Amino acid sequence: MPDTYFLSEASQSPDKCAAACARTTECAAYSWRSCSAHATSCAYHGFSGLSCTLHAEAPTHDHGGDEHCHGGDCHFHHVHTTSASENAFAVSGLSPQARALAGARVVVGPSSVVLDEENGWTGTVEVSLGARPLRGAVWATPYAKGAAELAPELAVRFSPERVVLYDDSTTANVTVSVRGVTTDRSFLMYMLVESCDTAFQGPAGAIINVEAADASNGSRRSGHRRHRRLKKHVTIGVIVGFASLCVLAGFWLVMRASHLSQNRLDLEGQRAAIVRQQVATATERVGDFQAHFYVLPGDAFLGLEKLTPHEYLRGELEVFDSVAQVDSAKDHGALFVFLSHQWLGHHDPDPQGVQLRAMKQTVQTIARDARVKPKAVRVWLDIVSIPQLNQPEQRLSIASLPTFASCSDLCGNQNFTARRPPRHRRNACSMAWRCRFLTARPSQDGAPNALVDSTQVVTTSAPSRRPRSTTTRARFVI
Repeated sequence: MPDTYFLSEASQSPDKCAAACARTTECAAYSWRSCSAHATSCAYHGFSGLSCTLHAEAPTHDHGGDEHCHGGDCHFHHVHTTSASENAFAVSGLSPQARALAGARVVVGPSSVVLDEENGWTGTVEVSLGARPLRGAVWATPYAKGAAELAPELAVRFSPERVVLYDDSTTANVTVSVRGVTTDRSFLMYMLVESCDTAFQGPAGAIINVEAADASNGSRRSGHRRHRRLKKHVTIGVIVGFASLCVLAGFWLVMRASHLSQNRLDLEGQRAAIVRQQVATATERVGDFQAHFYVLPGDAFLGLEKLTPHEYLRGELEVFDSVAQVDSAKDHGALFVFLSHQWLGHHDPDPQGVQLRAMKQTVQTIARDARVKPKAVRVWLDIVSIPQLNQPEQRLSIASLPTFASCSDLCGNQNFTARRPPRHRRNACSMAWRCRFLTARPSQDGAPNALVDSTQVVTTSAPSRRPRSTTTRARFVI
């Protein structure tokens, strides 16, 4: 250790050791240690207590601790012995001069900027830090050095007038512009740096060259200006053309959407008119039957083993020729149930018997809830009640379906969706449109005979013997 009072005081703390290195021109790095009397790490160096060592060259590794410096940014590490009774503490670092040489300074790029008529005597320089400051931020204020003496006619302006940098990942752009150019000039752009970290207070700047137009290259610069104007006009024309095409395309899409929407509304109106006409025609026909109304007694229906065509059950079917006959049977206790089913096969409507079992269960439930015997129930069913072989009579029966449904006490559809019925059977077995006519012939008190629901049989104005609510395990629609 030096024997001066100032350098002796530097050993009192790491900060004083660092300050002593910063004040010494030849100092490139420092090391400060605090060791106990019996610390083996200090005995290796032959001393104990407090010490501050100044180095003329920056070390890459220190025996008292690990030190790594990248770009002037140094990290310090404490060192302790493995014994709990021995303790050693060390701090080392670079001087501001060495850190500045290692990159801890304000960086301005590019080093030379040309301002001429082509760029409007305006240019941009980038200001950044070569390393992270040890503390605080770095303020840099650009100014033109020597511009007033070398070219008093120039008006130099910087924007922004001051930049603030916090770390080595931050950059700032400074725009420099001049006015009043009459001849070629050059001046220096310097940075007035303020920082708590003295390593960054060194000079930084760039050379600004100002080139004025003269008679020898006036024609060339004029051609460049015309080229720039032409390029600008072409670019604007392309942008305007593209925008016009986009507007036209958007207008066409709007008109097309409006046209399609109008067509859709027209088609829906036509479809609604057709449906109204069909409903009106069907309502006119509801007054009486156009074909025989064949029904199967409930007990005979429950005795079926499979869905049997009409032709094989003629001996068991009851025939009604008019609505008045049906009303008379109702007055004597008959309960008419209108059922429909889907075709689950091309030749057999119910190959597995699934629909027949569900409909039998429904007929039993209806009879129980209505407090009548199954033989009092009269079941109308597509394949049983509509002739299958006589096509003209079949068409008349299908035309009478609205009347059949309206004069029945309950109307239902066995709704299985596992597969679609064959195309030639869809019109005969669909119940969706048939139940529209339930309101065509009101019940005794003027209300509809039944309502349609996905899982329940709901009658709204039936006599007291009719079921109020029937639920089956199958998806039976009433």
